[in-house]
Amino acid sequence: MVIQGRAEGGNIGSDEVLRILDDSRVVSVSYRQDGRPVRYGPLGRPAGHNGTFTICGRHDTGARVVVSNFGRVRVETGATC
Repeated sequence: MVIQGRAEGGNIGSDEVLRILDDSRVVSVSYRQDGRPVRYGPLGRPAGHNGTFTICGRHDTGARVVVSNFGRVRVETGATC
């Protein structure tokens, strides 16, 4: 789910739902363990987050999506799942 708003405490409340993603062939998606969401400010930068999403598909195929503090995103293939 992609929302526009703050999602305080993991609750979307009255925040605007921008998109609900359909089921996919992805087996798992993981991010860091601190439970903090990635939030983007008005200038398109994530709010103090460097981090990597690890996305695992079927047959142990995977990729990583790396998000920098400046809002740049890059994709790395060959993630260990």
